[in-house]
Amino acid sequence: MSSRIAPALLLFILSPFVGELLLGDLTPGQLIVFPLLALLYGGGAVFIRELARRTRRGWPTILILALTYGIIEEAFVTQSLFNPNYLGLHLLNYGFIPGLGIGAPWTVYVLTLHVVWSISVPVALTEALFWSRRTTPWLHGFGFSVSAILFVLGALLMGLGELVQFHFVASTAQFTVSAIIIVILIIAAFVAFPAARTASTARRAFTGVDHLEPQLTSHPWLFGILALLSASAFFLLMNFGSSILYLPAAITVLLMLALEAAVFVLVIRASLKKGGLIYIYSPCLQVLCSPIAGLAS
Repeated sequence: MSSRIAPALLLFILSPFVGELLLGDLTPGQLIVFPLLALLYGGGAVFIRELARRTRRGWPTILILALTYGIIEEAFVTQSLFNPNYLGLHLLNYGFIPGLGIGAPWTVYVLTLHVVWSISVPVALTEALFWSRRTTPWLHGFGFSVSAILFVLGALLMGLGELVQFHFVASTAQFTVSAIIIVILIIAAFVAFPAARTASTARRAFTGVDHLEPQLTSHPWLFGILALLSASAFFLLMNFGSSILYLPAAITVLLMLALEAAVFVLVIRASLKKGGLIYIYSPCLQVLCSPIAGLAS
């Protein structure tokens, strides 16, 4: 049994590890909160991955659900999208949009962090490590339900902690718009990308029937360097766009989105094989940057 759920357990730990520790958001003295982060990040990542695979969806659905996760965390749990003085950092000042009550650069930045590092990279890396089971569910119904419960519990506990610490509550309009966007994204994740026409999930579950070999990119280290450079540029644009580079917020947002689009296109082009599987097996690329390794697997 332990070997069957091993991928889910690894993903549960890997998501907060990549999303918080590797990005430098936690100091060693703050590791005490790691279990709470595991509930939120790990529970969310496992739930999203299992939901997509149980409904025979691929990476487009996972990516959209990852964006949904980001909005849930930053709009409802931490409320950093709307709190003008979150952590005392004044994150919304740069590129503030009064009509929406958000800072455009921060919104693009933090949601990208969740889509790429919190959810997609841990899922892609775990599926690469457990290659033969990458498209099958890892958990039975009970385990799947537990992942959802852990995610909700983590969200409630962290949300309560944020409320006690910052005493900030977003407006009803901000919560409402965020909820509407979440519903639209969830619908799009399943309607726009129909289930794959394969053997039933019930028959394939836990059997590891997919024995196709992982395919290396032609130049995996080149893509690793590309990932490092593009991810570093993304971080630098957000952190130094206003203070050192003196870029208008609109330019910073456009450059960040352009970087994402460029990496998206390059990875898709590199991962396509004639008439075959769409999957990059490059741990260097997956860990460093790529939000779409394994797209449409």
